[in-house]
Amino acid sequence: MKLNIVVAVCATGFALSGCATVIKGTTQSIVITSPPVSGAYCILSSTEGNWPVTTPSAVTVDKSKEDILVKCSKPGYQDASASIPSDFQGWTLGNLVLGGLIGVGVDAASGAMNEYPRAFAVPMTALAMPSGATGGSVVYAPGMSKPDLGILGSTVSASSTAAGRMRDPHGAFVMTIKADGSAAHAGLQSGDIITSFNGLRIDTYDDLNRIVSTTAAGATVTLGVLRQGHQLDVPVQL
Repeated sequence: MKLNIVVAVCATGFALSGCATVIKGTTQSIVITSPPVSGAYCILSSTEGNWPVTTPSAVTVDKSKEDILVKCSKPGYQDASASIPSDFQGWTLGNLVLGGLIGVGVDAASGAMNEYPRAFAVPMTALAMPSGATGGSVVYAPGMSKPDLGILGSTVSASSTAAGRMRDPHGAFVMTIKADGSAAHAGLQSGDIITSFNGLRIDTYDDLNRIVSTTAAGATVTLGVLRQGHQLDVPVQL
């Protein structure tokens, strides 16, 4: 009965529009995951636009006959990319009978004739550790200096007071700065929020500690810092 009603609507009320456009819509939701980890920052892009998402989460995209390119990054892991295939929905050819060439044209132009998978995984691979490294950090010989940012902090989340008016709460909140440490020499301040490390997004305080531990002592890196609503790039020598 419901099918008959839908067919009748498409054949009459929407004769000049696409049935797939009416029934299925021109957008859809895709759940993006990044096994074996969560918290990867991904950008989905196609000719229809760009859509950011932090895994695991659903993102709403515009339908198209074109595949969607997805690129993911996470501190301590290799950048990953994949292509989400666009699948042609054969049933929409019924528009040729119900809505004529106009209906088919509307569906083709709107992307409603195509659909993406409801869920898509972008596998992430941990960065290779030097020989002797364990637990995601470098093992140093006696007398070798270890990289140290010289801060104590916490993770910024949506429920954090530190998040303030951040549209996308994330990063490492700087609680205290060790005297004569790298952060102190670079001019970091208590209350700063570290949002990136050499362009890599920092989601949590643990992310920051992990990537610092895999960086050579003495290296100069650039931290993305949010300070009182202003975004800064701060060079720091570890």
